[in-house]
Amino acid sequence: MERTKEALAVGLLLIVATLGTLYAVQTFFVNPPAAPTPIVREVVPPEPAPVPAAPVAALTPATPLESEPLPAPKAPAKPAESAPPQLMVTPAPAQTAHPPSRPRSEEGAATTPARAPATPTPTPAPTPLARGRQLTDQLYGGQLNQLWAAFLPALRAEWGSFSAFQAYRAGGLKAYGAETGVLKEELAQDGGLTYYTRTSTFERGPRTGWTLIFGLDAQGRVREFGIVGAGLLPEARQPAAP
Repeated sequence: MERTKEALAVGLLLIVATLGTLYAVQTFFVNPPAAPTPIVREVVPPEPAPVPAAPVAALTPATPLESEPLPAPKAPAKPAESAPPQLMVTPAPAQTAHPPSRPRSEEGAATTPARAPATPTPTPAPTPLARGRQLTDQLYGGQLNQLWAAFLPALRAEWGSFSAFQAYRAGGLKAYGAETGVLKEELAQDGGLTYYTRTSTFERGPRTGWTLIFGLDAQGRVREFGIVGAGLLPEARQPAAP
């Protein structure tokens, strides 16, 4: 009896299990399960950092607001024409027992005597020897204008003209050439003149050379001039100090 009940209970359980299985298969194939709903996550952007407000002290009363119009410039006030100029009156200083001091310029003028202007030192005249050598350099160096200017009017009249003197020098240079050596120089005095003589040899001509003569006055001007053969000078002339 008890085995019959157990068998019936087992059979009943099998039937219930079979029915549940059939129902589950039918539900799976006839109504497939719906796809799972994706989970959507809402991304919230981060809130921006708060901007600090400008301090109130940054705005100065001198900065006008954009909404307010700028004040028009005021024209400078013209001085009143009728108003007389104001004079500043400085009170006179109190008198003291000491006398007022003088300016430095007055003190210097009072204590320092005025200096007289310096007198230019006259250039000493060249010695007869130096003057004779200078005139010789002008003659042999072609500076005939300067040499002609040193001639006194009486000597110029003897030559007639400057062109005649130039022709004389050109002929001598062509005939005898340039000076090659100095044999001797002498100074002599005669008739108030100082004579500078210079005996030299030249590229062409006698070996004894030619003697150049300048008769100079006290100012170094030329009173006499000539070129003669060596040894033709008169012996009456006295030697002079160089």
